[in-house]
Amino acid sequence: MVKISLPTQDDFYADLVKHPKVLKVVALSGGYSREEGNALLRRNHGVVASFSGGCWKACEPSNRLRIRRAAG
Repeated sequence: MVKISLPTQDDFYADLVKHPKVLKVVALSGGYSREEGNALLRRNHGVVASFSGGCWKACEPSNRLRIRRAAG
C-alpha cells in the first residue's frame, strides 16, 4: 500500500495504481477544502481517499463508497 498526497496532475500515480505489487494507492486529504479534495480525487483514477475527522463527514457520498470498498 502506498500513501500519497493528492496530486494536482491528473492520474499522476497511474503507474503505481497499475503496478502488480501495489495493493492500494491511498491519498491523504492534504488540507484541501471539501470541493478541492473531491475534485482532485475524481481526476486520479484508482486512488482512494484517506480523509479523517471533518474531512470524512464532508466527503461526497460517492467518494465515501470508494473508501469503504477499498477498505473491505
